[in-house]
Amino acid sequence: MIETIIGFFLFSSMMILYLPAFHNELKRMDDVSQISQTWRLFSELVDVSLDEEMNEKAKQAVNEQLILTWEEFNDEVVTNFECDLSYCYISLEGGSELYVEIHEITF
Repeated sequence: MIETIIGFFLFSSMMILYLPAFHNELKRMDDVSQISQTWRLFSELVDVSLDEEMNEKAKQAVNEQLILTWEEFNDEVVTNFECDLSYCYISLEGGSELYVEIHEITF
């Protein structure tokens, strides 16, 4: 009986140390996944905006859908999205802004 109690105590002690670390790791993985999804959506917006083969009406429709997906996923309202030859910006309602610098890649 004493051996069972000691075994239970040791197992409980190990779980007390393990579970918080496991929970923190799950939270970190969720955060990284959300950041990755955010930048993937931004990348898709940039790709569509810079696609020279799409007509403007199709670009606008795809951009609107991607922005709605962004707002749904991030709980942030997009106030502006613009691309020019060197930068693409996305402005959010809270005042924050994300941008990427566009470089020409030559092989």
